[in-house]
Amino acid sequence: MPDPAAVSSPSLPLTLLYGVLGAVAVSLGKGLQKYGVDVLGPRALAAGNRWKFFVWCVGTAGIVSSAFFVFAACAHGPLTIVGALSGTGLCALVLFTTLVLKEPIGRSEQLGIAAIIVGTGIAGYFDGAPGAASLQLANPAKEAFDSGHTIGLCVAVVALSVAAAVWSWRRNFAHFGLIFGSISGLCGGISVFFQKGAVLYCHCGDVFDDIPAALRNPFFYLFALTGILDFVVTQYALTRAKAVTVVPCYQTFYMLVPIVGGVLAFHDAINVLQLGGIALLVCGVVLLSLHIGKDAVPEPA
Repeated sequence: MPDPAAVSSPSLPLTLLYGVLGAVAVSLGKGLQKYGVDVLGPRALAAGNRWKFFVWCVGTAGIVSSAFFVFAACAHGPLTIVGALSGTGLCALVLFTTLVLKEPIGRSEQLGIAAIIVGTGIAGYFDGAPGAASLQLANPAKEAFDSGHTIGLCVAVVALSVAAAVWSWRRNFAHFGLIFGSISGLCGGISVFFQKGAVLYCHCGDVFDDIPAALRNPFFYLFALTGILDFVVTQYALTRAKAVTVVPCYQTFYMLVPIVGGVLAFHDAINVLQLGGIALLVCGVVLLSLHIGKDAVPEPA
């Protein structure tokens, strides 16, 4: 493992910028994928299906682009902040449905959006703020790597995903959108976790600075594998459930896994004010998930 001290110095403004861009790209991308997922197959390019297939491709391009933004965010800041910022993607999705699709928005949704915006600002602005009460969750060096906790986190994600999938299948696809939206979120969250590992292992600020080095990086392949699983499970979920069910479940676990992994495996140290900002982000996601989920149709029996 390379010396963590050689990794580029953290920059919270850049973490915020790239983290928000990555979150928006993945959330809007999944929403666009849902629009066109039903035409996938041999007749995707048939005359009546071309527009939907094009929209699906645009959504897929957004999801792919999000990986580059997340890599950049991981290079400039702690994984806990990168994970928390993923909630801004759900905020963008709600604003999109409100401004573009003209769906009504109530007070709870307004509070959720406000909580996400304020939480993002607090999480970034108060990093190392003078006089801020510090809650050292672990090693303040932030870049230390704990392989034991990493293995434990991976085992927990795999066990939870397999158990939930088997439970749903054995009950004739019970709660399909909830279960498989959550599984895709677990895959996406652990993929972000491996992106941080790839940045540190590459001994550089960007895993794409040196492609040959990236190809020798075990974390790069773990990121690729879990990213593909995220993509496949999401498409599977969207074929049988509405995006209004899948996306909030996805977003919740896509946020929580990097936050937990940042604390346990990378020993991120954050202060009390930043914890408050992350808590606001989580509350905002919960409020927006209630708004998105209330329009869901019954899931397939």
